[in-house]
Amino acid sequence: MSHPDASKIDLGELRDFAAASGTSRRSVIVELCGAGLKVPARPASRAMPPKSEVVPRGTRPDLGRGEAMDQLQQALGALGLARDVVRLDAAEAFVVSVTPAQLRDVAGLPLVGIVRPNRTHRASRKRTGS
Repeated sequence: MSHPDASKIDLGELRDFAAASGTSRRSVIVELCGAGLKVPARPASRAMPPKSEVVPRGTRPDLGRGEAMDQLQQALGALGLARDVVRLDAAEAFVVSVTPAQLRDVAGLPLVGIVRPNRTHRASRKRTGS
């Protein structure tokens, strides 16, 4: 296992959780390193819409994105997270519930770009108007 890279863990509160011990769990989003960005390949003209190309970020340009996602899913499974993993292909990410030790292990995986807290958003129950 690689040494955990704290810079891959977004937000101090999640870093504090990773530094803790215990068996409590947090839901996190694990993003694939080098998620592609769409950038204009050339200036737009009025006759044609701009053509885009995918420019990879990160350190694994040798892998196709689907293959990299498969490998990251296998790596998460090897950490004991296979049962609860949710694959988000469009976001090139996974949602998993981790303990502090598992979070440190996830941050050490070379295919991981960043780990963010998975937040629950709820609609307000307040009614407006009369």
